[in-house]
Amino acid sequence: MFLIARSVSRWYPELFLIISVIIYWASAGQFLNPIAIILLTLLFSQLTYKSRTLGLVIASILVLLVSYLFIALISDILTAKSFIWSGLKMTIIGSGYLFITGYYSVVLFMKNIATTPDRYPLGSD
Repeated sequence: MFLIARSVSRWYPELFLIISVIIYWASAGQFLNPIAIILLTLLFSQLTYKSRTLGLVIASILVLLVSYLFIALISDILTAKSFIWSGLKMTIIGSGYLFITGYYSVVLFMKNIATTPDRYPLGSD
């Protein structure tokens, strides 16, 4: 069981972002949502091919989308005339959802950045 959880843990960012896009698709109220279809296609292809470039592109797109949605959320909060309990609850849940999605987007970005080795080979190593 531990080995299965450990092997799946490499895919946590992609799996969470797939679930996040499906939640977005379901909450948007459109059956043919081109943004969700494109994002799901990109995320599934990232799981299949494991391309660093594609991972960086997907992560960058998602970070930009989450940033845009967070700015829109702040704008809506600032323009609200009155605030009721259901609005506060929706704001807290939406902020948490955006924060977690942004976190996993950054994790996906960091996962796909090419790292340099700690030790450079010298001579005949």
